Amino acid sequence: MKPLHPKRRLLWVAPSPDMQSSFSVVSQNLLERLNGWETVYAAQFHYGQIEKRSRFYLAPFHSGDHLIHYVNVFKPDVTLIFQSPAFLTNLTSTLKTIKPHTRLMLYSPIEGYPITLDLTFFELADKIIVPSRYSQETLAKHGFKSEVLPHAVDTNIFKPQPKPEVFTVGSVASHTWRKQLDRIIDAHKICLEKTHDIRLLLYTSTYDTAAWMPNIKRYAEIVNPNAYFNVPALLNLPATQEAIAKIYNQMHVHILTSTEAFGIPNLEAMASGVVPIIIPHGASPEIVGECGIYARISDYLTTCIGKIALVDVQDLADKIIWAKQHPHELQKLAQKGLAKAKQYNWENTTRKLETLLEEA
Repeated sequence: MKPLHPKRRLLWVAPSPDMQSSFSVVSQNLLERLNGWETVYAAQFHYGQIEKRSRFYLAPFHSGDHLIHYVNVFKPDVTLIFQSPAFLTNLTSTLKTIKPHTRLMLYSPIEGYPITLDLTFFELADKIIVPSRYSQETLAKHGFKSEVLPHAVDTNIFKPQPKPEVFTVGSVASHTWRKQLDRIIDAHKICLEKTHDIRLLLYTSTYDTAAWMPNIKRYAEIVNPNAYFNVPALLNLPATQEAIAKIYNQMHVHILTSTEAFGIPNLEAMASGVVPIIIPHGASPEIVGECGIYARISDYLTTCIGKIALVDVQDLADKIIWAKQHPHELQKLAQKGLAKAKQYNWENTTRKLETLLEEA
């Protein structure tokens, strides 16, 4: 007897769930909760055999040919690709090939405007998904309609724990040019030069670092040797969400002063009772609201993904010092952040995803 409601097939394409990128974190959390779909997760940077995970099959993905093969063999009802516009533009010809054989959904973070990449690939999608209203409004300027599927946080894992005695600022971010880790290091140096006892903790991976960018650890050794790096992260070793939650609780303030399409570290920080320092650009103000500290923007860099804001180093240093000198105000912001973070849970986001998949 056939089941009354046979599972539909979903091909999910994104970086490996064993990595620490937002693509990985979001994919893992959604697919572990998704009901009613038989899912193959075609994962970049996964080099092993196809393996069974708790709620999906994990398969390697390294080229458009792999994607065509999975569509031909698995015959998915829906193929959802969760990647950046820069990545998707290189898949345009592949998307044209698979389009007649599957419903196509593209889930993409939109950081800036104007995007000068060839966005033809969006025209091939049956549905476009973005992580924030900011991304939705930005993409609409290019003439594309999209649905918002926000990221979320597991407050059973990310929750407040006792903080260190020494005032600590930190950043959980990959070492890509947009994150401006060098400016965070420079701002911390200014704090030390003003004789403030402040510790800097950087939890940063380097797998996505461009060849022209500085070796961030060597940069710190030259400019500000007091910066502390989490070595396993620097070596791109995988970590559990529980381990990362402990990292946040080693901080009083978390710095993510980059133009973000969502900014999931802000959410994880707030859920941990850690106050975010952000900039008034991108989606961070939408997610953080009145629960964070805002550093000024010094300038903008025009790139292929749009205008990206650059934080003012001196003002960032001033905001770090203010946070240290105003513990009561910081505690009020932390409490507001806890309440804000609870508004973004994976169960709600998964239900929204299930609706979007059914509509595709």
